[in-house]
Amino acid sequence: MPVAEQVLGVSTTLLKKHLDGDADANQRGEETQQLGLSYRQGPLAVDDRSNATGLVAGDRAPDAPCLDADGRPVRLFELFVGPHWTLLRFGSAAPDNSAVESYEIGSGIFDAYGHAARAYDVPAGTSVLVRPDGYVGLVTSSAATLEAYLGRVIAMEPELSDPGRTVSA
Repeated sequence: MPVAEQVLGVSTTLLKKHLDGDADANQRGEETQQLGLSYRQGPLAVDDRSNATGLVAGDRAPDAPCLDADGRPVRLFELFVGPHWTLLRFGSAAPDNSAVESYEIGSGIFDAYGHAARAYDVPAGTSVLVRPDGYVGLVTSSAATLEAYLGRVIAMEPELSDPGRTVSA
């Protein structure tokens, strides 16, 4: 709700400027790019590290140049494209799960330049689950936590994606 409130506030301000004929009505700044949004306190943000620094569940997932299994360049953002959850496993953190696109950084996706390691800054054995909107939903080293989280969010997906669903206040 706080994020929606922020986005609506920016939209309202821009519309008011446009209707008032302000000279800067069509200028856009950082607030319109929405790259500073965070869902850290949201219900889909779970991070079970006791001393998390840097990237935290709820943050936008960082991009990084890597190499695929055939040595071709691939960016992490390319792996995130589509309406699926993406699991990045740093050092065999968790088994593959058929409900998500899963990649092991270091085996299958190679962080040849160390950009992914620096951007994510998680210890070996950690799983980072990226939501379909490109934000980090979960950071954990526990396979049980990963399975429980996936069970919860995958069960919610039909409800979240049903265009005929109506929501009453």
